[in-house]
Amino acid sequence: MSNITGIFFHKNTLLHKVETDSAENPQRISWFEEYQKTLFRDRYRFFEPYEIDEYFILRVHSRPYLDQIHKYMYAENPYCYDRDTYLMPQSLESALCAASGSLALVEGLMWEECNNAFSLIRPPGHHAETGRGMGFCIFNNAALCAKHLIEHHRLNKILILDLDAHHGNGTQDIFYESNQVLYCSIHQKNIFPFTGSVTEVGNAVGIGYNVNIPVYAGYGDSEYTYIMGKVIQNIFEQFLPQFVIISMGFDGHENDSISELKLTTSGYQGIISILKSFGKKYGPIPMLYILEGGYNLLSLRECIISSLDTLSSSETEMEGFGFSPRAEKFLEDEVRPEISRYWSI
Repeated sequence: MSNITGIFFHKNTLLHKVETDSAENPQRISWFEEYQKTLFRDRYRFFEPYEIDEYFILRVHSRPYLDQIHKYMYAENPYCYDRDTYLMPQSLESALCAASGSLALVEGLMWEECNNAFSLIRPPGHHAETGRGMGFCIFNNAALCAKHLIEHHRLNKILILDLDAHHGNGTQDIFYESNQVLYCSIHQKNIFPFTGSVTEVGNAVGIGYNVNIPVYAGYGDSEYTYIMGKVIQNIFEQFLPQFVIISMGFDGHENDSISELKLTTSGYQGIISILKSFGKKYGPIPMLYILEGGYNLLSLRECIISSLDTLSSSETEMEGFGFSPRAEKFLEDEVRPEISRYWSI
């Protein structure tokens, strides 16, 4: 099969909106409705939503939480459930569409209908815990996909790599006692949701299957590239995942005011090139990218377009990992003392 990138985008994910200003709004991805018409169909395959119901959501989320959504999405105050996460009458439809579209790409990858895939969805999901939504997130799309791979496809080595600027507390919480999912997050420390310490390594049989790399404000392309080579590559090599889900947030961009990271558009493109090469070297490994954060409209658009270009390219070569003194000192002083108990990094 020639290199085909699967894409999910659906207008129903735009229904979730509020009249007051919110960084998480339909404008983040609404432009793609027209842009997709310019994409070459020999490089991309577009997927329709997979048919799901609320019982699918209950694989990850609790019934009381679903009942809360049904209650608060009709409340007069959109923010009466959570100060960041508004709920409107159309919110449930958008959240279900986001989950079903991501699931459609899982199936497309498992049936080899595409080589890699990007779910361009909203609302995001990685902050949503089993019984609680927060941080703009309603349903945890990455966790729902991982649960489906475990229960339906009988996989038992799934890597969730979270590259959002914020720690994915929800995904960590859901799989904290699992050894079937290895959750790994690179995020800025000491910002919302104030979780994701390097000492949070999992519990019970899941000890060692939770890897947090909380980086400092100001870290950018060189530090991230070095961490990808020194930590993430070694995790790929040792864990040998059967499937990789990337919670792809672009809110670490230097132009995004929601974090203090300094990644560039080309830096994100380089990270995706690295991951693509890992998938080839240690696989082939199906890789699903699910959109999480990214709130500067211009840089988010640039990052999505460059990511799709990289994923759909037939080239998989990557440049070497340049040395970063600051990142090496950080790994040596703060990360390796904890993580090297479980992984050789």
